[in-house]
Amino acid sequence: MHYNENADRPQATTSSGELRYLLWFPKYKQGDFSVRPLKATPAYDYIETLQEQLFKHVVENPEPYQELLQQVYVPPPLCSQYDRPDESEAVARHKSRFAVIDDDEDN
Repeated sequence: MHYNENADRPQATTSSGELRYLLWFPKYKQGDFSVRPLKATPAYDYIETLQEQLFKHVVENPEPYQELLQQVYVPPPLCSQYDRPDESEAVARHKSRFAVIDDDEDN
């Protein structure tokens, strides 16, 4: 919503009407810079409309929305797909960043 509301913002200007720019120092340029146009301040007008709709429709009669919410599928968190490492092993790997820890020590 925020992006849609602010996607076509004009370039900011000074009080005298000159266009404003931003000096940007990305790491990959190793101290060199890029110049970007500075956009005007973002608008948040959509929030007021959203709040009005929320209080007008949902707060007065929440039952139909509660039933719809129960039907929405919520997937499990992405982290549940992976096995959690043993904490002491994870700490040991972190402390010795450049050391290789073999999982098969029997070989």
